[in-house]
Amino acid sequence: MDMNIPRSEIGLLADEIMEQVAKWETYGEQSGTSLPSVSFDTRTPVLTVHTPDDVLEAREKIIESAFKLLQLAAGPSKFASIAISYSQTIMALKWLFHFNIFDLVPEEPIGYDALAVSANVPVFELKRMLRLVMASYIFSEQVDETVQHNTISRAFAHDENMRRGIPFFCDVVIPAAARMEDATIRWPGSEDSDETARNIALNDDLPFDEYLTECNQAEGYTRLMKLLGSEPFRQNVYSANVVQGFDWASLPRDSLVVDGPEDKLDIMKDFVRMRNPGLLTQINFCPHNFYGEELIHSARVYLLAGTLENLPDDDVREILRCVSSVMAPTSTMVIVDSVLLEPDDEESMAAQRESRCRDMTIRQLHNSGARTLLEWSDLITSVDDGKKFDIFWAMWGEFEGVMMNAAAGV
Repeated sequence: MDMNIPRSEIGLLADEIMEQVAKWETYGEQSGTSLPSVSFDTRTPVLTVHTPDDVLEAREKIIESAFKLLQLAAGPSKFASIAISYSQTIMALKWLFHFNIFDLVPEEPIGYDALAVSANVPVFELKRMLRLVMASYIFSEQVDETVQHNTISRAFAHDENMRRGIPFFCDVVIPAAARMEDATIRWPGSEDSDETARNIALNDDLPFDEYLTECNQAEGYTRLMKLLGSEPFRQNVYSANVVQGFDWASLPRDSLVVDGPEDKLDIMKDFVRMRNPGLLTQINFCPHNFYGEELIHSARVYLLAGTLENLPDDDVREILRCVSSVMAPTSTMVIVDSVLLEPDDEESMAAQRESRCRDMTIRQLHNSGARTLLEWSDLITSVDDGKKFDIFWAMWGEFEGVMMNAAAGV
């Protein structure tokens, strides 16, 4: 091959994939773990938050380059068919969950006829649905036309976030997405939680929180939100910025840190134990939801890690005012939250797609959504409580923007 011939963009992307795969393979060799195979064998280990950051980052770069490679290779002629295949796969998952197929497939392979009898469904429909999701590597079919779990289908069977979150997405989010234009026509620009695409789709006038309670959907929604934020790389970026992005060592011993809900607190503590266990002996954490409860006065740090995510602007301002009102001159407010990538950031289009889809989901359900860095800045500086806010920004992570705000109580 003539080395003087310029590499095509497709060729450069292939090179990037090979470079990042080599990093993953090196980790696999050193740690004694195997990489995923096309068979998605159930014995293949999966990456977790304990996986080294450089390996998780290599994985994200593989996904990013592979996504671009697919788009370039497919071109406009394949765009519609690829998009339609995603939609039909989601609806097939809805069917499989409804008829408990993930639970009915045992540890050993099972024939289609026996599985259809167990599920009380026509065998020809069962085959169609299973073979559709198999085209996305969910389940596998053996040479004797039996069905067997693989890594992905097993996760659907046993991971509660998937078991509860995906049906909520199918039953609530997809109908809401289909009525988005109707919501824009009926309530243009509304931020009220009872004037959403979901309200039109499900034909009710309930604010979202009331809907979750009255219709027993709170667990499904919570599981979906955890599912959207449960990627190991996303969790590591999120937690690393809490642990490393603030000078915790400068705090006096036994400093009180008022933190967010206990589930997010547990994630952060696990990360602290792995990366900086000494912090847990120096500072004390107190969980708080920052909404509807009386706040502790004069804590050293008020840590809002993900607390403001998905909330409308007015609710964010109210929380910031409440926190500011109980801060002492020595107190600091730290906000760590996801930031929407700017639309001109072509280096992270796969991450753009994920973050924009999360943002749209929140809009369809809440009439709120994620914010860009500029939108966060404007929102925080719009809080008028008579105090001075010194705002500092820090961004970490090539694929997920994270915002830190420190506000001094004066």
